[in-house]
Amino acid sequence: MTSYFQHRSVAELTLASPEWLQEKNVQLIFARARCIKREQRRVVYEGPNTTGEIEYDELVLATGSSPFVPPVPGLKPSLPGVFLYRTIEDMDGIIARAACAGKRAAVIGGGLLGLEAAKALMDLRMEVSVLEAAPILMSAQLDFVGGPGRSGTCARQGCRVAGSLLEKRLAKLGLQVFTGVELQEVLGNDAGVRYVKLLRNGEETFLEMDLLVVSCGIRPRDELAREVGLELGERGGVKVDSCLRSSDPHIYAVGEVAAYEGGLVYGLWKPGAEQAEVLAAVLGSPVSSPGSARYHGSDLSTKLKLLGVNVACFGANAEFWKNRIFDFQDGQANICVTTALDAASFRYRKLIFRRLPCGSRRLIGGILVESVEDYPFLCDLARCGRELWGLEPVVMTHGPSANPGMIEEQVYPTLRAPKSLAELYAPKRVVIVGYGPIGHAVIQNLVEQERAVAITVICEEPRAAYNRVAMTSYFQHRSVAELTLASPEWLQEKNVQLIFAKASCIQRDQRRVVYKGPTTAGEIEYDELVLATGSSPFVPPVPGLQPSAGVFLYRTIEDMDAIIARAKGRRKAAVIGGGLLGLEAA
Repeated sequence: MTSYFQHRSVAELTLASPEWLQEKNVQLIFARARCIKREQRRVVYEGPNTTGEIEYDELVLATGSSPFVPPVPGLKPSLPGVFLYRTIEDMDGIIARAACAGKRAAVIGGGLLGLEAAKALMDLRMEVSVLEAAPILMSAQLDFVGGPGRSGTCARQGCRVAGSLLEKRLAKLGLQVFTGVELQEVLGNDAGVRYVKLLRNGEETFLEMDLLVVSCGIRPRDELAREVGLELGERGGVKVDSCLRSSDPHIYAVGEVAAYEGGLVYGLWKPGAEQAEVLAAVLGSPVSSPGSARYHGSDLSTKLKLLGVNVACFGANAEFWKNRIFDFQDGQANICVTTALDAASFRYRKLIFRRLPCGSRRLIGGILVESVEDYPFLCDLARCGRELWGLEPVVMTHGPSANPGMIEEQVYPTLRAPKSLAELYAPKRVVIVGYGPIGHAVIQNLVEQERAVAITVICEEPRAAYNRVAMTSYFQHRSVAELTLASPEWLQEKNVQLIFAKASCIQRDQRRVVYKGPTTAGEIEYDELVLATGSSPFVPPVPGLQPSAGVFLYRTIEDMDAIIARAKGRRKAAVIGGGLLGLEAA
């Protein structure tokens, strides 16, 4: 919505036209839902031009959230010059006020949305101050606790230094920042807001202003649910299950009003969109076959650029976000925290590991400022849960641009040698056992990913993947090339190594696959192993029925060649099996 300050076009932001709604048979009622009659399955609504009730089979609450307004004397949106930052009407009001009032503005709230609002006000050529109660800006991204981790001074000062650098960076853009402040009162007159009374470091300050924007977070709009006794979440919102269903089997909730399993209420677009997709699948399924779509929480990992600053945060799972593990100190709950800070280039990294009994660590999340080049790699590492040894954690903390010779950290006792920086950021080794159409589909998707991978395929058949679905056409064209899915040139270009051999065993502890073929034998290590071994044809246990002269399976190109050769000079044949494949063979 901040882009509205540039284009000022409602059409640019509108998600659905009246024509689209009509085409999709969507009726739109401009009114407020007053109450829900659960027993009668009705919603009572009232608007400027319409009132009434509407029956439902299923009801979805997508009421979103309301902006939180701190309980500060004199702070109320009804005071001229005080605005929320939520709707197009808010934007229009801010633009109009900026055009006719003075040029001094302030934003209450130093989070992502607050800084977006500050940037928008600066674009309106106003002198802007940001007022934040926390000691730093962007406290959700630049964590509050910079515990005494293994990186010494960086960890002890931690985010306080990073937050200070962010303030200095924004100051260069002309933005005045007040952190760690307590708002005591908002003063105004008939013309509107005039002053904000602050308490900072024990001293009172009066900040003069003409426009004040409130961006202090949100609260779920769960009033309708409360009134009818639906179960709520720990921090508000409607408690929902994996189908987004509330405690009433005919009422659902999505978005900023939904508290998944009674816990976290996601205040972001991406989780809401994921919930909407699942709910549409649930509601669109037949009653007799409810479908398999389920919601299991959202990953809040994100990378963005705000006011010219690159910021990224990532976590291994929903528990990481729910418990704010990025706020934990080193040593707390088997957590290890490492940080690295380059004040000159404003590069800050904080990685959170879990200590394992065997002496290794597992990456579970982190915060990156400016040093975001390896964000996809770190996200992937946190999700897969690979154990890290030796210098790996501290090397990752300093990032791919660090000089490994300058990194010092105690090495854990381990049988494995510490990895170098080059080894650490080497492509992930993916071994695929089996090279049929599905194995090839995995390769096609893997090579398109942002993370570099080195793929090795162990193929038991004597040729690369081919299209088994179209294999019956081989009887017409008899061309292997017509069925082949990948040329040797394509495999080489995509850095895919093909080994024609049979995988004889997997050594899980060493992460190795042992293979043996007609001309080759050996072992290969993997970071991730994919089994795409497919299936074998079923041969009924009938006496005398075994693949031999004149008896064939219908599976490979070699089977086709053998059938063609056998058919020469012969007239009678039989197929055991009357399914699709059997009829194709016939």
